[in-house]
Amino acid sequence: MTSLPVELIEAIVEAVSDQRTLRSCALVSKAFLSPSHRLIFHSLLLQHSRQNIRDFRTIARVHAFCINSPHIVSYFRHLHIGFLRLEVDADGPRLQRVLASLQGVVHLQISGFDSAPNSTFEMSPILVQGILELLPLTSLNKVSLYKIHSVQVDLLHAAMSHVRTLSLTEIRIFTTPNMESSVPNNPESCYLEELVLGLSTQPQSALLFLLRPDSGPYLQKIRTWRLHWHWEDNAMTYRLVESLSSTLRHLWITSIDYAHPSFPLHLPPLPSLLSLSLRLSERLISSVDLVATINTFWSTIPRVEDIIYVFDTYADMDEGFAPESSIFAFVSAIERNRAQMLNLKRVECSLNFRLNQSQGVREGLMRRLEAFARERYPSLLSREGGVMEFSVSMVGAGV
Repeated sequence: MTSLPVELIEAIVEAVSDQRTLRSCALVSKAFLSPSHRLIFHSLLLQHSRQNIRDFRTIARVHAFCINSPHIVSYFRHLHIGFLRLEVDADGPRLQRVLASLQGVVHLQISGFDSAPNSTFEMSPILVQGILELLPLTSLNKVSLYKIHSVQVDLLHAAMSHVRTLSLTEIRIFTTPNMESSVPNNPESCYLEELVLGLSTQPQSALLFLLRPDSGPYLQKIRTWRLHWHWEDNAMTYRLVESLSSTLRHLWITSIDYAHPSFPLHLPPLPSLLSLSLRLSERLISSVDLVATINTFWSTIPRVEDIIYVFDTYADMDEGFAPESSIFAFVSAIERNRAQMLNLKRVECSLNFRLNQSQGVREGLMRRLEAFARERYPSLLSREGGVMEFSVSMVGAGV
């Protein structure tokens, strides 16, 4: 077979999206083997299978795989760990050896089971120790914790010292008001730039942890924050956003908290903010409250360049949108305040439908919406100087 340039082989393999075809690519020639293996073995799931004890994902089988195929281990970039405490303890030595062999991990994800509502699991000391030894890896950029009970403060601070992105969703942090924790000797050595606070039924634990004085030094370089704003914890969330005001560049806010639909949204002054993304539900916000929020933007976020408004709607698509609906209240408020928002370059209104409608129906609504907006707000949609864009999506409920 005529040899192909390495770049072309990698481009061919990266265009493949399914595992079966990737395995076929690995058999083409020796030149295709390594690029194919990099994608085939990109992710490793360590999780006990209750249905099949011989499942590859069990610690024992992964341990044997690492011993028999050490050259493959270097390909793993995403490590996902999820199992019960007793299962981890039973295979503790094997788990430690597996984790020690993974030297190229970029994203570490640890999660509990989703099999029961509000289920969580507690990390064993062996697992915590293995994670602490993984954190200094120069390749590791992101740590995600999901449905974990009693996460230790020291573990979180260690993660904040070494990674660029930390994601916390449905976790409870084991902390007491008087608990002391290590603070970095040199805060400049901390790399954390992005913080994600996902949807949680009990957000107070994470908020209180981040507001602790000994957590402050780890947050000095935060540029991006994605959060579900819980109105019942409005004061704490406001304080935390305010504490990041000097460095925060990008802010994503989702509010789908049906139990506490308090509004309008009050942001603290964020002089460094460049982009703001809001995802709000039509059921939770009135046009009056939305306008009150937009009217403060010129003073609270004076340097903002991009604003994205994701509008969760439950309206009948065939009826379209009335001129007094929240989305047009948003556009009207932007138009009135645009002269004072000197850096504003782009505003996107994205309609997120949770209805089982065809793409043709959504595109039809999109055309009607754009035509109405172009007639009513010509300056925002003009070819010269216009900043407004519209889109239609069917996205999920995550941050």
